[in-house]
Amino acid sequence: MKQLLANLITIFVITASTQLSNAQWNIGGNDLSADGTMGPNMPGEIWDLVFITQGNEKMRLSASGNLGIGNFSAADPAFKVDISNTTSLRSLNLANTFTSASTKYGIRNEVNNAGTGGRYGIYNSAVSNVESAATNYGIYNTVTHPGSGLAYGIFSTVATSGTGTHYGVYSSASGASNYSFYGIGRGYFSDKVGLGITSPDGQLHIKNLEVDLTSGGSLVLGATNEVNMAFDNNEIHVRNNGEATMLYLNPLGGNVSINNGATVNDASLSSEGAFRIGDNAASNLIMDNNEIQARNDGGSASLGLNVEGGNVYIGTWSGTEKLNVCGGIKATEIRVETGWCDYVFANDYKLRPLKEVSAFIEANNHLPNIPPAAEVESEGLAVGNMTMRMMEKIEELTLYLIQQDKQLQALTEENKKMQDQLQSLINR
Repeated sequence: MKQLLANLITIFVITASTQLSNAQWNIGGNDLSADGTMGPNMPGEIWDLVFITQGNEKMRLSASGNLGIGNFSAADPAFKVDISNTTSLRSLNLANTFTSASTKYGIRNEVNNAGTGGRYGIYNSAVSNVESAATNYGIYNTVTHPGSGLAYGIFSTVATSGTGTHYGVYSSASGASNYSFYGIGRGYFSDKVGLGITSPDGQLHIKNLEVDLTSGGSLVLGATNEVNMAFDNNEIHVRNNGEATMLYLNPLGGNVSINNGATVNDASLSSEGAFRIGDNAASNLIMDNNEIQARNDGGSASLGLNVEGGNVYIGTWSGTEKLNVCGGIKATEIRVETGWCDYVFANDYKLRPLKEVSAFIEANNHLPNIPPAAEVESEGLAVGNMTMRMMEKIEELTLYLIQQDKQLQALTEENKKMQDQLQSLINR
């Protein structure tokens, strides 16, 4: 930039030296104390130095010391270097073709620490219009580095001194379609990252945002109009377009550990246990490391297992019954609802004669309609069915006893008659 300005001044000096009689500027003008100066003819005069080609202003060095490149129409450039560009050409193009091993800079900017105002190493504003469909960039940078060293599109170092907040890169955006940062590819952060948090405590610290079925959540995985998972500081929701859906834990294998190695709160009617499902003031289920308790607003409640279908297995995965247990079951009362055996007392029930029962036992070594020992050993005992069969045998036995009692009464009556007849003969 200095070389460009020197060349322009040299051209102006050569041109001005041929017209010194009418020029407002003169070599050595305004300050005669140093050689190589140029200024207005008369001391105290304040003039801008304007460069004009083809009848148009191309550059202006204002009396206040600001350099403007472009047509400023006699206006004072607003900045120390101010470029006004109304063409499609780049406003500023810097090329560094230095080929040595030293560090090269396209732009290097330094702002000192004096004063109390704000400081910007680079401040850039890109303003578009509603008719434009092109992409707009505040800063656009391309790094081509075929070597093995590091390459940075933007490199920022923030000093740790001072009590204020410091930003290596600061960007602000509002609106649903605007982004403070948009990156394609991988990202790397060597220290803590805060989302909505200015002083993160963890490697990733996210401000809490309450979650519900349709919106919210500090962290959302997936699009909200399809299956997604949302988190806040004490909730996990799996949603599908505004409705609750299934949550899977390790569906491909592996274990799930909760409160491993720590003291587990006991599950009771008044304590929370280690895990709770449901509202504490309504129906809920709590668990600790060896208990499951169903509750309802502080009181006990019923616990249902597979009430809509399916089996329950304890100590085994074999079996096809609703409850499959390998081991003993202890209870003070068991109620089995099944068919019953009062059909034995029906008038049309065919009670086997005892002679036939005796023959069946001799041939099979078990009662009729009772499974043999080998079958019970191999297939188990159906308590309800066996209770019904045992009752069938008890009722049949009752009928046999009734038959025998009738026969015994008949024999007793016949015997009494015979005794009465014998006594009558004796008394004659």
